[in-house]
Amino acid sequence: MERRDFELPDPDWMRDLSHCPLSDRDKELLEKFWTELENDRMEHCARCQETWFDMGLKGGICKRCIARDKNKKEDEPWFFSAENQLDFGLIPAFLPQLTIVEEMLIARVHVFVNVMQVRGQQYKYRGHIVHFLRDVGKVYSQLPLLPPELDVILLRPPTASEHAHLNRQFRRQFRVRRRCLQEWLNFLSNNHPGYRGITVCQKRMSVLPEDGDVLDQVATAAVTDPLSANLGNIENDDVEPDEVDQSAVPDLLPEDTEMEALRSHVLGEERGEHLPVRPSTQHQLEMPDIRRTPINEFNHSQALLSLAFPTLFPRGQADFVEPRLRPIKYADYIQHALRWHDGRFARHPTFRFVVFNTLMRAQARAKSSYFVKEYQQRQGLITRDDLLEAFQNPESAEAQQLLNSINRQTAQLRGTRPYWYRKRRELESYAYNLDCPGAFITFSPADLHWRSLYQHLPQFQDWQELPEQQRMGMSSKLLRDNPHIAAWHFYRRFGLFRDIVLKQKFNVTDYWNRYEWQGRGSSHCHGLFWMDGAPSVDLENEHLRKEFARIWRFHVTAFNPEPARVRQQGEGNPLAVNPLQHPLTFQWLSQVLNRCQRHHCSETYCLRKKKGSEEISCRFFFPRDTRDTADVVRRQGQSYFSFEAARNDSLMNHYNRCLSLGWLANIDISPCTSLQAVINYAAKYCSKMEKRTDSYASMGRQILPYVSHQNPLLSFASRLMNKLLTERDFSGQEICHVLLNCELQEGTRVIRAVDCRPYEQQGRSLRLQGDHDDAEVVGIYEKYLSRPPLHEELTYLDFLANWNTSKRDGRKWTRWSRQAKPRVLYYFPRYKSNHQHHQYDDFCRVKLMLAHPHRDPNELRKINGVEYNSYASAAEFCYGNHRHPDDYYGTPNAEERRPDPDEFEEEFHEPDLLEEDWLELARQLPDCPPSQEAIDLLGRRDIDIQYDWTPHVGRYADPGIVQGDYWRQRIEQNRLYMDVEDMPLEVRDALNPEQRIVYDTFIGHFQCGSEEQILLHVDGGGGTGKSYMIKVLSSHLQRLAGNRPSPIWRAAPTGVASNQIMGTTLHSLLRLPMDRAFTELSPADANAIQKKLRDVRYLVIDEKSMLGLRQLSWIDKRLRQVFPARAAEFFGGISIILVGDFFQLPPIANKPLYFDGPLKDLHEVSGQTAYRAFNHTVFLKKVQRQQGDDQAGFRLALEELRGLKLSIESWKLLSQRVQVKLSQREEDTFDAALRIYSKKARAVCPTTKSSNLVG
Repeated sequence: MERRDFELPDPDWMRDLSHCPLSDRDKELLEKFWTELENDRMEHCARCQETWFDMGLKGGICKRCIARDKNKKEDEPWFFSAENQLDFGLIPAFLPQLTIVEEMLIARVHVFVNVMQVRGQQYKYRGHIVHFLRDVGKVYSQLPLLPPELDVILLRPPTASEHAHLNRQFRRQFRVRRRCLQEWLNFLSNNHPGYRGITVCQKRMSVLPEDGDVLDQVATAAVTDPLSANLGNIENDDVEPDEVDQSAVPDLLPEDTEMEALRSHVLGEERGEHLPVRPSTQHQLEMPDIRRTPINEFNHSQALLSLAFPTLFPRGQADFVEPRLRPIKYADYIQHALRWHDGRFARHPTFRFVVFNTLMRAQARAKSSYFVKEYQQRQGLITRDDLLEAFQNPESAEAQQLLNSINRQTAQLRGTRPYWYRKRRELESYAYNLDCPGAFITFSPADLHWRSLYQHLPQFQDWQELPEQQRMGMSSKLLRDNPHIAAWHFYRRFGLFRDIVLKQKFNVTDYWNRYEWQGRGSSHCHGLFWMDGAPSVDLENEHLRKEFARIWRFHVTAFNPEPARVRQQGEGNPLAVNPLQHPLTFQWLSQVLNRCQRHHCSETYCLRKKKGSEEISCRFFFPRDTRDTADVVRRQGQSYFSFEAARNDSLMNHYNRCLSLGWLANIDISPCTSLQAVINYAAKYCSKMEKRTDSYASMGRQILPYVSHQNPLLSFASRLMNKLLTERDFSGQEICHVLLNCELQEGTRVIRAVDCRPYEQQGRSLRLQGDHDDAEVVGIYEKYLSRPPLHEELTYLDFLANWNTSKRDGRKWTRWSRQAKPRVLYYFPRYKSNHQHHQYDDFCRVKLMLAHPHRDPNELRKINGVEYNSYASAAEFCYGNHRHPDDYYGTPNAEERRPDPDEFEEEFHEPDLLEEDWLELARQLPDCPPSQEAIDLLGRRDIDIQYDWTPHVGRYADPGIVQGDYWRQRIEQNRLYMDVEDMPLEVRDALNPEQRIVYDTFIGHFQCGSEEQILLHVDGGGGTGKSYMIKVLSSHLQRLAGNRPSPIWRAAPTGVASNQIMGTTLHSLLRLPMDRAFTELSPADANAIQKKLRDVRYLVIDEKSMLGLRQLSWIDKRLRQVFPARAAEFFGGISIILVGDFFQLPPIANKPLYFDGPLKDLHEVSGQTAYRAFNHTVFLKKVQRQQGDDQAGFRLALEELRGLKLSIESWKLLSQRVQVKLSQREEDTFDAALRIYSKKARAVCPTTKSSNLVG
């Protein structure tokens, strides 16, 4: 890129509006940019059926499909194909288009509550819908619903009925046409698998209007937002009166029962003082059937999207939970839907919000689980009492450490407060590493005007030909219906503008920019740009200040060519023109500036009360004094200088001619005057939230009462993440930006986080691999310490900034290529550099760690063979005798940079409709079923503490209850005996030859009274009769024992497995530890087990695949202690039958029995020795279950699954029998069947709140 002279001025203003305001070079840049925009076209891929931008087509196939199918096997389908359940199909042309409410009336699943708010004067009289999303949906079997049954709440000011415009808000959304609903339900019943067997109630259908709105039938509540008697002019009169803005509040932890109670309350079922009574005309109708088990959005076993949005999935095909030979990640699935060629998913008013919510929840669950694994790995198990104790003082080190750890995980959830706080710190690291940038620049949208946007939207020809006022109305509708294209266009437009115009005009070497959504939810972009040739920012020197102002006056001005300009009647919109065909003149520049760049003060935007006074001022310092020349000034209350351009208009924002004409929307450009100004910028824009936020400690206190006893740390972490995520709502364009995987923040440098804590506090960390899988990785500092000898003299600083290590082979190190820029180092924590501060020694330790090559952190105090008594002493010697490259960590006694205090009071924000406020209301309602949270709170609520329990004392006087050993007594009274049912001797003849070998071996051994130990393997796949063989053998040994106790004991690693063989768990039988700490039994405990096993000669251990070497070692040691007479033999001389199938579940956090690699743990070595003592094996081959020719395919599929070699035919067979493929009638036949869950939480959930379906 050719370097431009930074002091090249723009053409002079000669008071002739027909002259060109730009240099020839600037015109070339803009023409190149406009040409790129003009040539940007949506393309269609014939394979995936997507229509989108920049698809890189080759032979009609997009680059994404080519990459996906590059390694496709011959018998596999194309990835994005109907055969892989990723073809959404077409909407039949004869079906009518439904309104939002019409679709809700026929949807089988409802997964959100709509709060529709009639907005008052502060919001330009536009309605606003907030979708409160939840994790479970009610499934209806009788349709249609009636309007009062919908999860819709309408909030309106008490005076709204006096204003026609406000009274019309939402009318269009509530239009209902009976005939259209009937057509859709008829079609869905015949074509949609999820609608098979539903009841279409004609009585309910007859209540709905032929064609009318039902707005008056939904729950309505008055809110205290009185409207002014004189509303004044409405902005954009031609915009449809019922146009509304939409946003969503994500929800990670809602209770369905609470939302149901809230809905019932607002609908008038509980006679609230200010709430309407439900219309009596509906009372004679039966309530629709609601499925007893609500549907969970991420259970992978029941369709959600196709039942919640039937108009998007008219035939129910390609739902996310459909079985696929080639699976797809949820984020990729969403992108595929949003880019589908007919645009129906992207245009749908609520689909984007629901999928965004499910995506964020999946990520939050993964982050919460990951945090708990990492935290407990370092800190050990944590109980609920530990949390309560830590938060007795929320500012304590323990509480702050926990909050900071959770926040670091939440920082990976895009859009949250910790995420933007992390970005703010990264921006500050840019400034520390690269010095002060050249300029701040903010780019606002003109998405109601840009021709380059509307050329991609429907009705573009009509849009061009309409008069401006009518075109504005069409623009607003098109923008609302196509937020995905608007979001992508802004992202694409800015990217092109930055790379083509900004970089070349200002010699940009580095940049950092972030996207933000304001007002109507439209995109904005804030950026900092480092520029080659920008003047020095050492502005304490008056000469340098003048030089700074002289150079920047060539680029930034506030001069208005027509300060008294009045818009002429019939004058075209200067922002909607085709710039390639429009004359580049001062006239056009003047039109653009007077439309976009002049500041307009208002109470809702910039007018604020100054702290400590009643004075109202503009927070952007308008109006400003006119000035003939540029200058650098220091405003009152600021610690840094600000650039003030020459101006002849007190309300004109700073601008650059080239940028304003190229961007064709509002921009704000401010030269950076100091690093302190950058810190202020970062605090203002990079961690900015749209509402006043609570401190993390305050949040922690708020959620503590709702923390579960079962897994307190996971509960606390997930709830804090949820609270941080729901601090604000998300607009449609922001959600589309995220779902389309556009970056929220971009920069030229790779950021490397550097943990500056002492080495022993860093440890190893768990890194997420995708959404669910974890892997242990070596920390970056540990990699440096164990570097290859070739890099002995390499400093940690050089390694961090310039070197890569291979993920597969840590011994392979490579230096970044010459084209690659050094990384920006983000240090945490930054210790205080003041000599008097208690952190100064840690500050010096970090400086030494970065500058001196070392292999042991303890060596850092030793310099030139001399060991100093502190890091501070060692560093002082280093400062005086060594020269090291700048590490950007600071210098001793440097003044700490902090954002300047804001001289204005906090901005006013309308009280947000936060989820927790509604749930708090729901908790106070009568007859509200208890949630898991409520159960956990029992005994600790105010009502429990304040209640007089005296009359109840002594009611339950059982000594066991008083002494706390009630259940121990009951267990003693109902002892578990190991007898199995008596089976006749004839059943042994039904055993197959392999089963009979095992049977005869042990029956013969017992009958002859042999003392010889038998250590036998019994292997076999599923269905080969292992459990049945154990049952027959146990029954007949029990018979041979006569009146004596049974000589055989059955046990397994888990309760479920032991229950299958009528046995016990190994842990309960032998009192094995749950963690790694194994100790010998006390004499009393050893005596108890000896008493239990006195007559036992044979121990059956089932499910050996779940047994690890360490556990086998414990079993061996425990049995040797129990049978001391034969302690020299393995397992105390008792005979062991080790049963199972190594192709099944492996042990958790334990090496499997067949592990043959090197071992360091002594318990594992001992376990391996014991395992190798098993010198005989019987392998069961014949499948006893699934007999008959009709089950041949199923038997084959099971065998293939066991060997991890599932054929496509077997996969297809199994795919047709998953729950998502079953009708409700078929599913009901499994009501009494055993459920197998992948996680304990899902097995517990149905018994508490019925929020999951079977897996």
